[in-house]
Amino acid sequence: MNYLIVEDSPAMRRVIMRAISILGDHNTLEANDGVEAIDILNNYDIDFVITDWLMPNMDGIELVNKIRNGKSKPNIPILMITTKSTKDDLIHAFQNKVDDYVVKPINTEIIHKKIKSIMDKKKAMSV
Repeated sequence: MNYLIVEDSPAMRRVIMRAISILGDHNTLEANDGVEAIDILNNYDIDFVITDWLMPNMDGIELVNKIRNGKSKPNIPILMITTKSTKDDLIHAFQNKVDDYVVKPINTEIIHKKIKSIMDKKKAMSV
């Protein structure tokens, strides 16, 4: 499985990479913001996106909208990890077609459960 981690903080990218490192055989690419993420998505075979919301140049919601409205990977699984934690934030993220949502600080076990849940839903929808 090929993951794309979109996060402007290098330290947080490392934390997320460590969290998914024990999920088995996978490759991980990194982007500092949504602009870099779109370039990577257009040039690499990515299976799962983990993105922050608050980033420079193109934030996570803009990124999700570009992915969902694009032609190449509109159904790719997307997990948003962010400090935005109000009920309205959560509603806004889901209205913009984020598959799931985690509030920072993150916990490895929660990341694993969210990824598994998203993948199980995607498999069930494709049957």
